[in-house]
Amino acid sequence: MIDHSKVVVCASASTTKEERPSCDYSTPITSDKLDGSNYASWSRGACITITSHRMASWINEKKLAPSKGSVAYAEWEEDNCLIQSWLLNSMTKPEIDCLHPHEFSCADDGARRLKEVEADRVYAFLKGLDPPYDGVCSRILALSPVLPPLKAYAMVMEEDTR
Repeated sequence: MIDHSKVVVCASASTTKEERPSCDYSTPITSDKLDGSNYASWSRGACITITSHRMASWINEKKLAPSKGSVAYAEWEEDNCLIQSWLLNSMTKPEIDCLHPHEFSCADDGARRLKEVEADRVYAFLKGLDPPYDGVCSRILALSPVLPPLKAYAMVMEEDTR
């Protein structure tokens, strides 16, 4: 049963009023953040929370954006951003970092994605090095395009033997 003393009236994208239970927007939507190993429980908790706030139509793509020039668009955009912030705040940093937009359309795209993955590996490798290797790290990062992982490793090993 809804406690009507805690109901807020919010404008929806269709410019009609819909009731939505009030909530503390800073409260996480799940008790545990998505970390890559708990998708089933995280997803269930997130769906329950978002549905209980009567905003599931944003997730299941039933709430379409009104035209950008319309009055309802600003209200729709606010709600859309709210849900995005809920989702991002319920994920760990490494999970958020995995959210790169990928637009594959041919074999060349696979090669481009491989370069992105290799660059991420080089950055992770360099990030894990001790301070005495800061100089070689700077030199590697200054190169464009980013070196393949084996070449970056070879440069660090060369510096280590000096």
